[in-house]
Amino acid sequence: AFKSFEREWYDMVRSTFLKYNFQVRIGAMDGVIIAFHNTRSVLGYQYVPLSVIDYFLYGGSEVADMMFSVGVQSLDKILTDVVTEFHDYESLIVTFNAGDHLHDIDIYVESVPADRSQRLRDIAEWH
Repeated sequence: AFKSFEREWYDMVRSTFLKYNFQVRIGAMDGVIIAFHNTRSVLGYQYVPLSVIDYFLYGGSEVADMMFSVGVQSLDKILTDVVTEFHDYESLIVTFNAGDHLHDIDIYVESVPADRSQRLRDIAEWH
């Protein structure tokens, strides 16, 4: 059935589990509490431990730990290179685009004009 719990679970695994995986690991949390809802009401809650997220994304925690480590190391290398190359700029926007290729990623770096940079800082301080 299209509106079943199984369909909701399937869609969540495909759309949000990767985000939850990073949030749980970065926050040193044990898992997440998710809410099943529509636009009018909450239908229920479920606690999902990290080990379950790992299983559905990677087949287990060992591979998940390795993928997280590789991802963080890659991001660290990319951002270190960006900061080294563009050290004269106060603010930068870094955009990642995987496109249609599984093994390639395009990285775009652009400087932020001073007036826009100040507006962004003001907005960040307001929140």
